[in-house]
Amino acid sequence: YYVQAYKVAYGACYKTIGDTALVVFSECSIVINEFNTNNPIGKSQDFVELYNPNTSSISLKDYTILAIDKMGNIYRTITLPDAIIAPNEYFLVCGKNSSIANCDYEISQIEDLFSNDGVGAIALFDGNKMKDVVAYGQYIQNYTEGKAATFDTITVSVGISRALSGFDTDNNATDFYQACITPGQENVDYDAIDVVLPGDIFVLYGGDTNLTVLSPIDTTMYTYLWTGPHFYSTEQSPLIANIQDSIAGLYNLQVANEFACTGSKSMNIWPVEFLQATISQEGEFLRANAGAKTYIWFNCDTQVILDTTSEGYFKPSENGNYGVIEVSSNGMYRDTSACININNVDITTIEEHDEILVLPNPTNGFCKILLGDFHENVLVQVGDATGKIVFKTNLQSTKEVSFNLVNYPKGLYYVSVSTNQTQRFFKLVKK
Repeated sequence: YYVQAYKVAYGACYKTIGDTALVVFSECSIVINEFNTNNPIGKSQDFVELYNPNTSSISLKDYTILAIDKMGNIYRTITLPDAIIAPNEYFLVCGKNSSIANCDYEISQIEDLFSNDGVGAIALFDGNKMKDVVAYGQYIQNYTEGKAATFDTITVSVGISRALSGFDTDNNATDFYQACITPGQENVDYDAIDVVLPGDIFVLYGGDTNLTVLSPIDTTMYTYLWTGPHFYSTEQSPLIANIQDSIAGLYNLQVANEFACTGSKSMNIWPVEFLQATISQEGEFLRANAGAKTYIWFNCDTQVILDTTSEGYFKPSENGNYGVIEVSSNGMYRDTSACININNVDITTIEEHDEILVLPNPTNGFCKILLGDFHENVLVQVGDATGKIVFKTNLQSTKEVSFNLVNYPKGLYYVSVSTNQTQRFFKLVKK
């Protein structure tokens, strides 16, 4: 059960539902229940919704609505008709040429009811007695209860609504919130729909791919509309499978619920070609052999991007097929490798080499690499468990390299040592 409570201070009453027992005051008033002042579709979406929480009908004779700007100035007075609002019913006030459903009173002389900066106040008067007032966006003297409610943001199908449950605390900030608009209907405790997609995907030219949504995925509550280059689908499924001959470009998913609240998100499909880039396996790492400014590592099985880095190394976290896209300095995709299969994850493949030592191991942070003899060209790279390079140096004519991991977290690290004569890999534990 829930309780909807309204303004005692201005003569409103409590509404009880279910088994909850509350005192019902003898004098009850109409309240401001929902409004929308800043819809990007245009002026035709402005409205204010009144609600009668009483057990008897109330006449709107002598009622007015005042629109107040952020400076506290009244810029519009709306005289309401001599209409009757039945108990637990709504009365919707709209502007000229309104596109709002369920409108009860359209003001033919005024198209834009409210200013469109998302800040202001709306007050409801019965004669010269204020019955209700809501300030939104900022505190407005004489027209705010407690603290102001949130801004009325420029969002399709989202406005400011009175909370479904809880007492009226005489605080606009807690009594009102952003929600999907439901003109002439009971308010709903819904935010704008948060659509989550897996991100950009990469597909071979001429290949097929899937479009899928990670959230929301309830087909009983939501409808789905996919659009893209030469593509349009109203198939009511979170997964649109096997788009033939994928076309590069931006694909958009719009999700809507029964209350006309919507959310959308876009993703790119990038077709790529197999050119000259290659990958080699070095222990538990993959290495891109061709030089590039940026490397985009991806899972060939799922087509999901795993890492974008300026280093040519990557450590897979599970067995599978992996590829890399090499990006040139001007940002154009230049080369895409063939996929390589990895089946040794969690299998120890790195050997110890007596002629090169990494000490101490485990370490508290400070380490030395002892090379035995002098080497003219030494490249040392240290990567964490995700494959991210945390230390790199290239030295000439040395037999010892020092580094420290003091500022890095405890865990497993991988050390790569390359000289003109050899290349070795080590596991290093920071404790």
